[in-house]
Amino acid sequence: MTVEIKLQLTEEDLAAIGHVVADPKAWAEHAFENIGAAAIRAKIAKYQEEYEAARAALGAAYKTRAERDADEAAAVKAARQAKIAEKLQAVAEEEAKRDVAFQSAVAEAVRQEFAAKQH
Repeated sequence: MTVEIKLQLTEEDLAAIGHVVADPKAWAEHAFENIGAAAIRAKIAKYQEEYEAARAALGAAYKTRAERDADEAAAVKAARQAKIAEKLQAVAEEEAKRDVAFQSAVAEAVRQEFAAKQH
């Protein structure tokens, strides 16, 4: 005989888990298969109050774990891009200085050659 047991989670349950887990549905499926429904209910209970407090404090600005992770990744990416842009700017400025120095040296050599031919 086989018995299939399912666990139904409400949107509110998933939201509480989503406060600390990036993918609450995937986590719940994995947890149900590996540690059981009681562990899932315990985790929901553990984070329900924290989730509700965060929602109350932040209102419309509240973000799930996945949203916070995405924001953090975007900030890290933006910082890296800014650093790369800064380095590229420094390289471009150095190249411009070298170009000016080279052009000045060429111009001086041409002047000297012209002056030598004049004498």
